[in-house]
Amino acid sequence: MHVDRDDTRLHLADSGGAGRTAIDGALRGSPRELTLTEWTLSMSDRGSHVPAPPHPGLRVEHAAVASYELSHALYNAVGVTVCWTDRRTWQYTDWTKWVENPRVELWIGSVEGTPAGFFELLGHDDGSVEIVLFGLMPQFRGQGVGGSFLSACVEAAWRYRFDVTGRPGAGDGELVGEAQRVFLVTSTLDHPHAMKNYLARGFEVERSEEFEKLVPDPRASYLDLPFDPRDSDVGGR
Repeated sequence: MHVDRDDTRLHLADSGGAGRTAIDGALRGSPRELTLTEWTLSMSDRGSHVPAPPHPGLRVEHAAVASYELSHALYNAVGVTVCWTDRRTWQYTDWTKWVENPRVELWIGSVEGTPAGFFELLGHDDGSVEIVLFGLMPQFRGQGVGGSFLSACVEAAWRYRFDVTGRPGAGDGELVGEAQRVFLVTSTLDHPHAMKNYLARGFEVERSEEFEKLVPDPRASYLDLPFDPRDSDVGGR
């Protein structure tokens, strides 16, 4: 996931419901400054991918119809327990601009008809494909889904088509390019098992950096969580 160290604003949407009372109190609502380590992981060759054993019930599909409502719901449902707060300040226009970007792809994994997780891909001018977001719903963590889902994500990234209208390889007279590199950015805010999964699939650490970030309270969202995901002993539940 991305870590936007400049986005320190806390956006609290007023739902008008009684459930907001605890969230808006002193305990829930105050940003907390954390020392984070951020890693850029990359894979420069498709042959470096080490596929995980397939999960028999996992189905992964490209969500080809841009939907602000869907992307927004998935971001909150998957990200609230692993401190995805960078898009907390996004407005409707920000979300629609993102989901309608022809370079962005949204993929959804499901098990037994239930959304289990999602990932976003973004193609760059240099032929690299970024895994912008990757995550599972809390109910599917630790259930043997993550490795297979990440493998599906990596394969989708290497198959990313640059010759689609609005993408770098679609211009007149340009050669149709293929993905040259797949990369992602993660941090200590991610699920405790995430790094192990990334490395097991063949990603390598390209660089790392430590910095301070003011992290908004993830509980100030549509979900009234009974625990604080910023506490190291409960993060990623």
